[in-house]
Amino acid sequence: MKFIRWKAVLPVTGILLICVVVTVFFRDAIIKKIITEAGESVFAAKVEMDSLDTTLKDMSIEIKNISIADKNNLWKNLIECENMKFSMLPVPLLSGKIIIETAQWTGVKWNTARNTSGTLPPKKLKKIQKRKKVSDDGIADRIAASLKAKASQEISDIAILSDLKNIKSTIKEIDVKQIMDQADLSSLKEIENLKSSLEEKERKYTDSISSLNIDDNLKKITSAVSGLKELEIKSLEDIASAKKQIEMLKDASKSAEALRSGITEIKNSAVLDFADEKDILKKLTAAKDADYQDIMSRLKLGDLSAGNITKSLLGQVWIDRFNTVVNYIGLTRKYMPKSEKNKVVKKRFKGMDVAFEKRGELPGFLAKKISVSGTTGGQGKDNGKKIDFSGYIYDITSNPVLWGRPATVEITGVDAQKSLKIKMLFDHTKEVARDEISFYLAGLTPGQIGMDNIGNLLFLKKGDIFINGGLSLTGNDISASAKIDISKISFDWSAGGGDKDRIMEQIFAGTQKIDILISVSGVSSDLDFKVKSNLDDIFKSGIQSLVGAQIAELKNKINAEINKKIDAKKKELIDLSAQKKDRVMGMVSEKEKLVADKVNEIRSKANSYEEKIKQKEQELKQQGQQKLEKQLKGIFKKK
Repeated sequence: MKFIRWKAVLPVTGILLICVVVTVFFRDAIIKKIITEAGESVFAAKVEMDSLDTTLKDMSIEIKNISIADKNNLWKNLIECENMKFSMLPVPLLSGKIIIETAQWTGVKWNTARNTSGTLPPKKLKKIQKRKKVSDDGIADRIAASLKAKASQEISDIAILSDLKNIKSTIKEIDVKQIMDQADLSSLKEIENLKSSLEEKERKYTDSISSLNIDDNLKKITSAVSGLKELEIKSLEDIASAKKQIEMLKDASKSAEALRSGITEIKNSAVLDFADEKDILKKLTAAKDADYQDIMSRLKLGDLSAGNITKSLLGQVWIDRFNTVVNYIGLTRKYMPKSEKNKVVKKRFKGMDVAFEKRGELPGFLAKKISVSGTTGGQGKDNGKKIDFSGYIYDITSNPVLWGRPATVEITGVDAQKSLKIKMLFDHTKEVARDEISFYLAGLTPGQIGMDNIGNLLFLKKGDIFINGGLSLTGNDISASAKIDISKISFDWSAGGGDKDRIMEQIFAGTQKIDILISVSGVSSDLDFKVKSNLDDIFKSGIQSLVGAQIAELKNKINAEINKKIDAKKKELIDLSAQKKDRVMGMVSEKEKLVADKVNEIRSKANSYEEKIKQKEQELKQQGQQKLEKQLKGIFKKK
């Protein structure tokens, strides 16, 4: 009877021995390869390290000189670290959990120069990009697309620099007289239009007065009034006849009043309709301004206002930096997600296992505390102004909801006049993720923050930089701002060496300080991006000093030539306007006086008749009383 099945035991034993040998002798290479490939998958750029050593005794790993290339600038490192050391708790490893109580990162640097490009092999990069396109949460892409659209709308063109180098000679070659001889001035057309309008208005009011038939109506009224008999009131019957004549006079007066009302209406309309000298000059000034703008636009001197120079020089740079920060926040959200209702779903080949996490259970990965130290200097930087910093990273975990604490970062560094403070919070413990970064930097050089070359136009040799800002991303809502002050500036005008650099040197001569304010706000798909600085005022003032006098002289010549062309015609127009107005108003006033005189005549006659009637009525009344008294006296005498 056989108790051992050697045919089965020997192969299994062999496999186990191979696994042990590989684990003992090749585990460092295997882990190094896993970390490198995982990092390259996340950052889409090369991840390199000099060595990786593991110690089974205390379950520790030590990595030396690890660097991660910046995918947006492949000749620079996003971050590098001289030494990373951490150890894992052994018991949680039995459950497949990596728990790190403490870790040390020393010699941390960022934005340092590389000796080789950080690009990945095309085939590998294509595979990573394809995977990212499917798996990324998309917030960084939405933000980048929104800012790209905003930049294309708002970032100004500074093509004026190409014009400035030739503008002086261009101005000298301009023949203003020849230009004016060829110009089709709208001012002259406007004068002719106004003349025609004046002629039309005169005809309009002449016809309006004619339509009232004033002379014919006055004749009828006069005839009616003249036909009335001269009043002779001797009795009561005469009074009744006189009153009828007064009614006829009142009817004639009403007709005359209606005629006068029509004339007054025409007069008031004419007063409003006929432009006085101020109105004519206003219209001609507008036409002359249009002629001036048209001539200046055809001279092709360029847009001397030059738009928003700040956005032209700095806009895209800071959009790229903002996108970089948000991109890595997006990565944080992806690789440090929240667990929905503390539930883990494990897919199997058949069906699906749902495992509910227990209270107090540890997450799959947790680094409780990481001590960090490093420098702002490094290869390719001005190490004379570096700042050594140190700080801590807390609660980095694969399951923030289960752990219940947000991840935080606190970094500080002080060195003589230089200082650095960075705080970060990644709170993914609730339904809506909240990520915040605040930073304060002082005493750095332009080269240390990548501002030694601004738009390939301004090359800063020296300068003290102060930066204060922050970013908050709550769900899809973004609010970010940064204030950058660069003082004690000196420029390197030999860096470019072209004509544009000579122009910029003249424009920015004497500039000692640049102030910049950047803000981004809104939701990820619709952002408001603003960049402001004193660069605009400096640039505009510099242009004025370069070509302002010549431009002003050219403008004066053009204005003088336009005035020369239209002055005589303008005087003719003003004189014609006065003549037409006086003629119409004279005609109206003449007719108005005739009608007014007739109205007054009729009123006077009616008043005279009324007075006579009144007097006669008084006489008859007195005569009646006297007769009555005599009759009464006779009666009393008979008695």
